[in-house]
Amino acid sequence: MSTHALHGNARHFGGKLEKTIGDAVDSRDWKVAGVTDQVAGSAEHLFGRAQSVAGEVADATPSLIEEARERIGDATDRSVAAARRAQVSQAEADFVQTKNEAVAKAKQAADAAAGAGAKTSFLLVLALLVGAGASAFGATAASRRRLR
Repeated sequence: MSTHALHGNARHFGGKLEKTIGDAVDSRDWKVAGVTDQVAGSAEHLFGRAQSVAGEVADATPSLIEEARERIGDATDRSVAAARRAQVSQAEADFVQTKNEAVAKAKQAADAAAGAGAKTSFLLVLALLVGAGASAFGATAASRRRLR
Protein backbone atom coordinates (compact mmCIF):
# COMPACT_ATOMS: atom_id res chain seq x y z
CA MET A 1 0.00 0.00 0.00
CA SER A 2 1.35 3.45 -0.90
CA THR A 3 2.00 6.26 1.57
CA HIS A 4 -0.88 8.25 0.08
CA ALA A 5 -3.27 5.36 0.67
CA LEU A 6 -2.08 5.01 4.29
CA HIS A 7 -2.16 8.75 4.90
CA GLY A 8 -5.63 8.98 3.33
CA ASN A 9 -6.93 6.17 5.58
CA ALA A 10 -5.54 7.90 8.65
CA ARG A 11 -7.04 11.26 7.66
CA HIS A 12 -10.42 9.62 6.92
CA PHE A 13 -10.40 7.90 10.34
CA GLY A 14 -9.38 11.18 12.02
CA GLY A 15 -12.23 12.98 10.23
CA LYS A 16 -14.71 10.36 11.50
CA LEU A 17 -13.42 10.83 15.03
CA GLU A 18 -13.58 14.61 14.66
CA LYS A 19 -17.19 14.47 13.38
CA THR A 20 -18.17 12.12 16.24
CA ILE A 21 -16.72 14.54 18.77
CA GLY A 22 -18.52 17.42 17.00
CA ASP A 23 -21.79 15.46 17.27
CA ALA A 24 -21.12 14.79 20.94
CA VAL A 25 -20.38 18.41 21.84
CA ASP A 26 -22.81 19.76 19.25
CA SER A 27 -20.14 21.81 17.47
CA ARG A 28 -20.91 22.61 13.90
CA ASP A 29 -17.28 23.58 13.17
CA TRP A 30 -16.00 20.20 14.39
CA LYS A 31 -18.66 18.34 12.38
CA VAL A 32 -17.79 20.25 9.17
CA ALA A 33 -14.04 19.81 9.75
CA GLY A 34 -14.59 16.10 10.42
CA VAL A 35 -16.61 15.56 7.23
CA THR A 36 -14.07 17.61 5.26
CA ASP A 37 -11.21 15.43 6.60
CA GLN A 38 -13.18 12.27 5.80
CA VAL A 39 -13.73 13.35 2.17
CA ALA A 40 -10.14 14.54 1.80
CA GLY A 41 -8.84 11.31 3.38
CA SER A 42 -10.97 9.19 1.05
CA ALA A 43 -9.72 11.15 -1.96
CA GLU A 44 -6.10 10.76 -0.88
CA HIS A 45 -6.64 7.02 -0.27
CA LEU A 46 -8.08 6.64 -3.80
CA PHE A 47 -5.14 8.57 -5.22
CA GLY A 48 -2.73 6.21 -3.44
CA ARG A 49 -4.62 3.15 -4.74
CA ALA A 50 -4.53 4.61 -8.26
CA GLN A 51 -0.76 5.05 -7.96
CA SER A 52 -0.40 1.44 -6.84
CA VAL A 53 -2.52 0.15 -9.71
CA ALA A 54 -0.60 2.31 -12.19
CA GLY A 55 2.67 0.89 -10.87
CA GLU A 56 1.36 -2.67 -11.19
CA VAL A 57 0.23 -1.98 -14.74
CA ALA A 58 3.60 -0.46 -15.60
CA ASP A 59 5.36 -3.53 -14.17
CA ALA A 60 3.08 -5.93 -16.06
CA THR A 61 3.09 -4.04 -19.37
CA PRO A 62 6.34 -5.46 -20.85
CA SER A 63 5.24 -9.04 -20.27
CA LEU A 64 1.77 -8.28 -21.63
CA ILE A 65 3.30 -6.71 -24.73
CA GLU A 66 5.54 -9.75 -25.23
CA GLU A 67 2.58 -12.10 -24.81
CA ALA A 68 0.58 -10.05 -27.32
CA ARG A 69 3.47 -10.21 -29.81
CA GLU A 70 3.68 -13.98 -29.40
CA ARG A 71 -0.05 -14.38 -29.91
CA ILE A 72 0.02 -12.15 -32.99
CA GLY A 73 2.96 -14.17 -34.35
CA ASP A 74 1.11 -17.44 -33.73
CA ALA A 75 -2.02 -16.09 -35.39
CA THR A 76 0.04 -14.91 -38.37
CA ASP A 77 1.68 -18.32 -38.70
CA ARG A 78 -1.72 -20.03 -38.59
CA SER A 79 -3.08 -17.61 -41.20
CA VAL A 80 -0.12 -18.20 -43.53
CA ALA A 81 -0.48 -21.97 -43.14
CA ALA A 82 -4.20 -21.77 -43.89
CA ALA A 83 -3.52 -19.63 -46.96
CA ARG A 84 -0.95 -22.14 -48.19
CA ARG A 85 -3.39 -25.01 -47.65
CA ALA A 86 -6.02 -23.05 -49.57
CA GLN A 87 -3.56 -22.41 -52.41
CA VAL A 88 -2.62 -26.10 -52.54
CA SER A 89 -6.29 -27.08 -52.51
CA GLN A 90 -6.98 -24.63 -55.32
CA ALA A 91 -3.97 -25.91 -57.27
CA GLU A 92 -5.18 -29.50 -56.82
CA ALA A 93 -8.66 -28.53 -57.99
CA ASP A 94 -7.20 -26.72 -61.02
CA PHE A 95 -5.04 -29.75 -61.82
CA VAL A 96 -7.99 -32.14 -61.60
CA GLN A 97 -10.08 -29.87 -63.81
CA THR A 98 -7.27 -29.55 -66.38
CA LYS A 99 -6.69 -33.31 -66.30
CA ASN A 100 -10.40 -33.99 -66.83
CA GLU A 101 -10.49 -31.54 -69.71
CA ALA A 102 -7.40 -33.18 -71.27
CA VAL A 103 -8.95 -36.64 -70.90
CA ALA A 104 -12.16 -35.42 -72.52
CA LYS A 105 -10.19 -33.86 -75.42
CA ALA A 106 -8.15 -37.06 -75.80
CA LYS A 107 -11.34 -39.12 -75.88
CA GLN A 108 -12.79 -36.80 -78.51
CA ALA A 109 -9.58 -37.13 -80.54
CA ALA A 110 -9.63 -40.92 -80.13
CA ASP A 111 -13.27 -41.05 -81.18
CA ALA A 112 -12.49 -38.83 -84.17
CA ALA A 113 -9.49 -41.00 -85.04
CA ALA A 114 -11.60 -44.13 -84.69
CA GLY A 115 -14.23 -42.59 -86.94
CA ALA A 116 -11.57 -41.58 -89.42
CA GLY A 117 -10.03 -45.04 -89.17
CA ALA A 118 -13.40 -46.64 -89.81
CA LYS A 119 -13.91 -44.39 -92.83
CA THR A 120 -10.42 -45.19 -94.03
CA SER A 121 -11.03 -48.90 -93.54
CA PHE A 122 -14.27 -48.63 -95.45
CA LEU A 123 -12.54 -46.77 -98.26
CA LEU A 124 -9.74 -49.36 -98.33
CA VAL A 125 -12.24 -52.21 -98.52
CA LEU A 126 -14.13 -50.35 -101.22
CA ALA A 127 -10.89 -49.74 -103.09
CA LEU A 128 -10.00 -53.41 -102.77
CA LEU A 129 -13.39 -54.41 -104.05
CA VAL A 130 -13.15 -51.96 -106.92
CA GLY A 131 -9.65 -53.19 -107.62
CA ALA A 132 -10.77 -56.80 -107.47
CA GLY A 133 -13.70 -55.98 -109.67
CA ALA A 134 -11.43 -54.20 -112.08
CA SER A 135 -9.04 -57.15 -112.09
CA ALA A 136 -11.88 -59.52 -112.65
CA PHE A 137 -13.19 -57.34 -115.42
CA GLY A 138 -9.72 -57.09 -116.89
CA ALA A 139 -9.23 -60.84 -116.64
CA THR A 140 -12.58 -61.46 -118.26
CA ALA A 141 -11.80 -59.00 -121.04
CA ALA A 142 -8.38 -60.58 -121.57
CA SER A 143 -9.82 -64.08 -121.72
CA ARG A 144 -12.40 -62.90 -124.21
CA ARG A 145 -9.64 -61.44 -126.37
CA ARG A 146 -7.77 -64.69 -126.32
CA LEU A 147 -10.79 -66.55 -127.23
CA ARG A 148 -11.36 -64.53 -130.27
